[in-house]
This record gives sequence, structure tokens and C-alpha cells, in this order.
Amino acid sequence: MAPASADDFARPMSISSTIAPTAPSLPGLSQLPAPQALKSPRKVRSDKGILKGPHKPRQPTRGTLKGDHWEIPLRGVHGEGKVLKVDPEDYELLMEMSENGTRLYVVPDSSQGLTLRIGGKDAALFADKGNPHHLLPVTRFLTGERHGGLVLRHINHDPMDCRRTNLIHEVKAKKTRHPIDWEKAQRKREERMEMVRAAQAPQAPLFS
Repeated sequence: MAPASADDFARPMSISSTIAPTAPSLPGLSQLPAPQALKSPRKVRSDKGILKGPHKPRQPTRGTLKGDHWEIPLRGVHGEGKVLKVDPEDYELLMEMSENGTRLYVVPDSSQGLTLRIGGKDAALFADKGNPHHLLPVTRFLTGERHGGLVLRHINHDPMDCRRTNLIHEVKAKKTRHPIDWEKAQRKREERMEMVRAAQAPQAPLFS
């Protein structure tokens, strides 16, 4: 074997690219996709594509007495043209909680179609929820319910018809239905309303 010449040592050694490790081939490095590929697709709004125009604050509304019940016109993308029906015994209290109808919202629900709910911090307080944006179902307000232990159904399947004769309790586990004890319901919701009104009252200053 011929000895290496001095020129061989002076010439810079070239390293073949086939043996040079690249970042992706190094052991221990993850081959995860880019972060944006891990994000789930954004949920499409139910009112996407519906022209809403400039924002207009909701105006207070008063219902109309129609014989044995009140009819309250509804507003919003899903509520326009619809009417809420309630009994005279429930009308004034509903107006108080919904700030004269400005806090009544018709909301799409994947399992029930449209539902009618009350918004605002008073509704969240009534439901005993920490989230001030919680929407309280009108049926639960009328019956004084705060939890999901009982299911409330509309007998005629019209979610805007909240008259007492159209509401019934359902026990899903037993697949049975029971009439609502409206005296008990009124008592429970009045207790909750007292708490809501107390929270609305101005607080006395700590130091006079």
C-alpha cells in the first residue's frame, strides 16, 4: 500500500451526505405533525350565512292577554315571528326575570330542536351557576328546578307553549311521565327569586 503524500493531508476531507445525520433521522426526535394539524375543525355557527345587519339592542316588550293565557312576541335570529305562551300565574314573574322580554332567547338544540331560555346574571344566579352567561331554560324557571334530575317535556311538542297544561315531568330511566305539582313549583321558584332580589339590592357601605 502506497504511503499517503503530504498533499493528501493538506486536502480537506469531504464527508458524504449519506452518513451525515439529519434532524428528522436523529434518534429520540418525534415525527409529530405541525401544531396546526392537531387542531380540531372549528364548529360551524348555526346562524352562519344569515344576514344579521347592524346590532340593535333588544327593546322591552309586553305580552298580550289572549283569553286564558299570555302571548309574548320573541326576537332574534331564531325567535323572530314566534310567540311564547304562558299562564297568567307565571307571566309577571317571567317578565321580571327576563327584564321585560329582552333576555328571552330562542336557542337551537341538537337533541330538542329549538329551546327557549333566559339569559343574564340573574338567570345564572337563579340556576346557581358560576358562569354569568349561563342560559336558564324557561321551563326550569317556571317549575323552580335548578338541576337536570328531572326532564321537562312539552306535551304538544311545541317548545314555545309553556302553559302549565302543556308541561310534564319525565323520568327517563323509568320512561314514565308525571304531572307537575305547581304549588310546590311556585314555592321553590319564589324562594329562588328572593335570593336573586337580595343579590340585586344595593350593599350598605362598610364605613359611614
